[in-house]
Amino acid sequence: MSMQNNTTESNKVHGVAVPKVAAASGRLQYLDVLRGLAALVVTVGHVMETGLRDQWSHVLKIFNTGMFGVLLFFIISGLVITASIVKAESIKSFWVGRFWRLFPLYWASLIFSASLFLLFPDELKFEMYGRLADRFALTFVANMTMLQHFFKFDHFIGAYWTLSFEMLFYISLSIFAFFKKAEKAYIGVWLVSAYLMAAGLAGLLKGDHVGFFNVTFCGYFCLGIWTYRLSKEHITTKQYLTTVGIFATSLVFAWAVNSLHFGGAGNLEGHSSPWANLVAYLAAIGVFLGFHFKQVSRYPEVLHKLGLVSFSLYLAHALAIRIGARIFDPNTNSIPFIFSAFILTAILTFAGYKGIELPCLKKIQSLRKGTAKST
Repeated sequence: MSMQNNTTESNKVHGVAVPKVAAASGRLQYLDVLRGLAALVVTVGHVMETGLRDQWSHVLKIFNTGMFGVLLFFIISGLVITASIVKAESIKSFWVGRFWRLFPLYWASLIFSASLFLLFPDELKFEMYGRLADRFALTFVANMTMLQHFFKFDHFIGAYWTLSFEMLFYISLSIFAFFKKAEKAYIGVWLVSAYLMAAGLAGLLKGDHVGFFNVTFCGYFCLGIWTYRLSKEHITTKQYLTTVGIFATSLVFAWAVNSLHFGGAGNLEGHSSPWANLVAYLAAIGVFLGFHFKQVSRYPEVLHKLGLVSFSLYLAHALAIRIGARIFDPNTNSIPFIFSAFILTAILTFAGYKGIELPCLKKIQSLRKGTAKST
């Protein structure tokens, strides 16, 4: 496709003018780029936090890299999954596609992780794995559902917690779709905003910190749903930005009550400072809006490709860190560990994408073609 003509033509996508090349690709390029950026930030953050813990702690006082990447993923998911379920022929066809998109690669990483525990049982003593050793087989089965977080089971990989929330989002949106109200799920961001404001006020009246609670993540997912509504011109840009502003304000209010007034940690705080988390919360929104409203004809190819393999990358980097730590002790050989972790991440990502994810994507395409022919 020649760039000479496309750079001067534009389409209306998501309510703004964007270069035609971005709209004609069949999938909005900026979403792949954002996925790549989010996956890269999460991967680098986790590797550096393990290999250079003391040095990286200074970064985490300013910016929670992992939380930023995850929340950015949630916004993107809200947009993409809403579009997918609305255009799906049925809820069944949506879930068949989701199954082939997620579970084969996820189960492969789960088996890989379980194998590492069997090879190196001393890892089961790590505090992050909780009671995994006490009910290994049952926890494995719970992890197969991707909903182990809500069943109160430990994760075989720490990164799995985000996938539990993704699955919750899919289930919730499917319920809306069942009643032919998928696009009405946007009310979630209002509900979350109201919850945060009410919880903040309750905390002030009660004289205790309120935390952020897991429901806050749903707000980011619902921002993606609002973006979908904007793309379909169901709302104006002003209405969209007003809603985003309401959510951000309620989040800041709850954060201020929790972190400044009472000094509470909150469930979203992780290991970073309160200010670093606030930067991450708002940066995820700001970066998404920046990319959304200012799309360009060409993005860095490396970020586009990282976006395509972002799911494989997200699962692979956690495994690579564990393997790298067996080869080089991060506490005494930090630089060799970091190099090995990045190399292993690249190898596992390539293997997962080419060997499992790509064939499954082709399977989804064949299923869609088969459905189209039958109709």
